[in-house]
Amino acid sequence: MFVRRGPTVHTKERGSTRVHSLNNVNRVLQVLHQNNVDLVNIGGTDIVDGNHKLTLGLIWSIILHWQVKDIMKDVMSSLQQTNSEKTLLSWVRNCTRGRSDVNVLNFTTSWTDGLAFNAILHRFRPHAFRWDQIVTLSSVERLEHAFNFAKDELNIEKLLDPEDVAVQLPDKKSILMYVTSLFAVLPNEVTMDDIREVETLPRKYKVDDGHPVSTQ
Repeated sequence: MFVRRGPTVHTKERGSTRVHSLNNVNRVLQVLHQNNVDLVNIGGTDIVDGNHKLTLGLIWSIILHWQVKDIMKDVMSSLQQTNSEKTLLSWVRNCTRGRSDVNVLNFTTSWTDGLAFNAILHRFRPHAFRWDQIVTLSSVERLEHAFNFAKDELNIEKLLDPEDVAVQLPDKKSILMYVTSLFAVLPNEVTMDDIREVETLPRKYKVDDGHPVSTQ
């Protein structure tokens, strides 16, 4: 396995035993960890034993990690930031600033009602639709509006189904992928003040976990 722009994996151990396989897989996982890839609670034994669900989750994390990093590399370089998720959240909060009915704290529960997606789009296309009409819609209708608008106006593919987002805990990776697509085509200035705001969010919200967790 080759990890872009990161440490290389040493030559694999030769042999076909389980021990050799585990050692080789663990080396790869160590390199991914050093590159801050979310390992989705997977270990070497999961891959060697053929846990398809966890293995697919890891592959998805690798794809997502490098796509986000590639799209955001210019902004992150100017800010000397290495945490792409934190930078993306800073951009989202900056886009939705001033909306009392939108408070994005993560990439799961903050998106279920559809307001955040529409708020980002309305920030850059304020005359394209009326906000007072958006707030009267149901969560699914808001999500449908946002995804249709982004497809028609920004040529962003509908990577999400409204019914999959309007749930108690939507899939974080899917939300990240879609928001990254918005980031790629919309003005994406992020300042250090935006970053600091995210870093000072209430401690009961663990941003990197993807959903609010009370520490009380």
